[in-house]
Amino acid sequence: MPIPYRLNPMGKNEKKYFELIVKPGILASAMTYGFTPYWNNGGYCSVDWGDGSREDAVTSGTVFKHTYATKGTYAIKIEADCYDFTFGITNGAIVYNCSSNWECLGAITQASQTFRYCSNALLDFSELPDTLVNGNSMFYDVPNAILPLTKLPDGLVTGRSMFTRCYKATLPLTYLPESLTGDCYAMFYDCPLAELNFTKLPSGLKTCTYMFYNCSNAKLPLTSLPEGLTNGQSMFEGCTNAQLHLTSLPEGLTNGSSMFNGCTNAKITVTKLPDGITNGYRMFYNCPNVEINLDTLVANAPAEGWTKLTNITNMFYNCPKVTGSRSAFLAKCPPNPAGASSAFILTNTTE
Repeated sequence: MPIPYRLNPMGKNEKKYFELIVKPGILASAMTYGFTPYWNNGGYCSVDWGDGSREDAVTSGTVFKHTYATKGTYAIKIEADCYDFTFGITNGAIVYNCSSNWECLGAITQASQTFRYCSNALLDFSELPDTLVNGNSMFYDVPNAILPLTKLPDGLVTGRSMFTRCYKATLPLTYLPESLTGDCYAMFYDCPLAELNFTKLPSGLKTCTYMFYNCSNAKLPLTSLPEGLTNGQSMFEGCTNAQLHLTSLPEGLTNGSSMFNGCTNAKITVTKLPDGITNGYRMFYNCPNVEINLDTLVANAPAEGWTKLTNITNMFYNCPKVTGSRSAFLAKCPPNPAGASSAFILTNTTE
């Protein structure tokens, strides 16, 4: 079918376009750059490479490739009707920045790996496609991206590794969309500058393994966690500035391994552990402001105890505000749980 709109070689037109800036000179004097658009029936992609040449795609999933003759900075201008784009597929390291005219790419719903491994990309835009549903690995390992995003798309469902290792991303987000109910594994993993100012998490979240791992600048003024949360392994590990004023934990939580490890500013005052918790390895490790009384936990434990809690290694290590009877707590655990000798080091518990 004919392309409904074509760019002229200079990209000058009355209609907006999506602009991607590449710098071949970052790595070499002449380089090939490529990206991949995907569309449904009736879609298209037209591109001006910024050096006087242009190209139209004929098949969804075709890798656009272009070799620049000389080093320099080029603005690639794109008009498309697609549902997905991958800009890091070929020599992603030369990607520098882009505009946020997402509507010029079509209704983008999938952004899996869109900028993955674009190691030099600045990416200082402040918004994402409104139609985005899947953000898995969208900015995976993009260490120079600034990403001053104040919101995520309201229809976003899954964000697995979406911002993993975005070391310079500021992410001053004030909320997460309620639609975010899918896989959020390592969503903000190792984003040490991320601000993350939201006060609640989507109610439908269930698995949040490593979701905020090492987000040392994150504010996270949360007063509760989703009731359906089951896996919190390393969820807040390394979040040294997280406020986390929690008075309860989700009843269905099973894996609490390193969940709050190193949350030195978190004030957690829970009076009950989830009945079915299985793993307490380093759960509150080095959390000096956690205030928990073991006798209160025991009083609120199920009659048969925490029958599946088999690992309590360093569970309350360096939590000086943890008090109460160690023996009473251990009596509610299975016989000889792993790490019993280290669970209460540097606490103010009694025998």
